[in-house]
Amino acid sequence: MGGGGGNDWNSETLANTVYGGTNPGGAWVTVTFRSDGKMIGAFSGDNTSNAWDYVCIEGAGSITSSGWTPGAFMIPNDGKTLTFTNFGGHGSEREFMRLRSADLKAAASPADIAPLSADLAGSVWGGSTPAADNTSWLTLTFRPKRTSGYENDMAGPNVAVISYAHDSTTAVWDYSYDTSAKAGTLSATGYKPPDGGTTSWNPGNYTVSADGKTLTFTSFMGQAREFKRYYQMAD
Repeated sequence: MGGGGGNDWNSETLANTVYGGTNPGGAWVTVTFRSDGKMIGAFSGDNTSNAWDYVCIEGAGSITSSGWTPGAFMIPNDGKTLTFTNFGGHGSEREFMRLRSADLKAAASPADIAPLSADLAGSVWGGSTPAADNTSWLTLTFRPKRTSGYENDMAGPNVAVISYAHDSTTAVWDYSYDTSAKAGTLSATGYKPPDGGTTSWNPGNYTVSADGKTLTFTSFMGQAREFKRYYQMAD
């Protein structure tokens, strides 16, 4: 991409790329560019998701949807970063790192990522799913449950939030994790924002690698599926 001194990033070449970073408040945000011209924003802080129409020409992008958006963005020649020039109108530039390239290859966990917490809280994971011909992206966040709304119905102090790029939805589950065995499970029933309705499907059992950088669901939609850790939130 971007050979010969030009910048080849546009709405077509960006399809299936994924970027991640934090908003001005420090909460993780995943940005997925779908092949249908939509940019999907998944927000870990309140487990919400947005779908926007966007245009990008020679690495310069803007969002054409109305309402709140993260705003204009720039992508350099190598495509390794996505920079919002004024994220959400908050007056600050935010740089996001590339998590997946257009050829669907997921990036490895950052070499300098902080150690994994014993209860998984504050960790953010991501990877492709079988949906949409394997082009969909999933973001998995383990974080404290919110103090208002349906998350009060969860049993533990922390919840697992999954955001799906293929249909711009999220769901929230209780989870268990045995630090010594490096294994756990998401509960049988979760909640699907924003209406608080329940969902009976769940990703089920999972294991975490010895280095704390890979989480594998034993049977995610009928097959083993790996997700890389891309961030560790502060306590």
